[in-house]
Amino acid sequence: MNIVDLNNVTKKYFINKSKEYQKVLDKINFSINKGEIIGFIGANGSGKSTTIRAILGLIKIQVGAITRNTKSIGYLPEKTKLYKELTGREFLSFISSLSSNSLKRSSVIDLLEKLDIQKDQEKRIKNYSKGMIQKLGFVSSLINDPELIILDEPLSGVDINARETIKDIIKEFSRRDKSFLITSHNMQDIADLSHRIIKIVKGKIDFDDLSQKYFYAKNQNYRIKYLEGNDIKEIMADENDLGSSINEIKNKEFKLLNIIKVEKSIL
Repeated sequence: MNIVDLNNVTKKYFINKSKEYQKVLDKINFSINKGEIIGFIGANGSGKSTTIRAILGLIKIQVGAITRNTKSIGYLPEKTKLYKELTGREFLSFISSLSSNSLKRSSVIDLLEKLDIQKDQEKRIKNYSKGMIQKLGFVSSLINDPELIILDEPLSGVDINARETIKDIIKEFSRRDKSFLITSHNMQDIADLSHRIIKIVKGKIDFDDLSQKYFYAKNQNYRIKYLEGNDIKEIMADENDLGSSINEIKNKEFKLLNIIKVEKSIL
């Protein structure tokens, strides 16, 4: 059973009294499966945030339907705003009190220890760094043991060690059949985490398939750098032309410097 189904979801924002409108989502169709990690990508203004708000029930759609087969959804917004006068422990206790299905205290402590903020529980959140706030917000999205967790730029502002720890936690929860919808402009993070990629462009789904098919498509491009005299030059080649391009550089006795796979753009 899918956790969420979106069927022909269309969202319009009326822009004046004459009822002229801008269509932000245009017949969106996709499902989120149990235990699946979806990388939800697209340029700013593409419709990602509107889709997330629609799934959460924060906005109404004009056309289509969203079927939620769970009442349990955790959410970490892009701009994490917490109750700054509370301590970390008080905030998590408050979030935990909103559900009868929260994680055991030992599990919460384990998450805090993994993220290296267990020792900061008694500090007021207003004294937390950006990275600490992001970690605490991440824990709060998991604390009520939701079946679906929506994370909007979850790795923003955290150090490299914490990034890897958060990725490991996400994968661990996915193995427990928890589903994730994750946005990020860092394509390496998306590649590391996602089972599936959904790309939205101007309110329409442009790609919805396995992560491997997105990142390892046959039309992959490569940037080839080489030394011609004292000048560093580069050319672009696709997968079919890669071999012949390299041979041409070698035949001209230019020094080959490196070959870089060009990361797909989310734009």
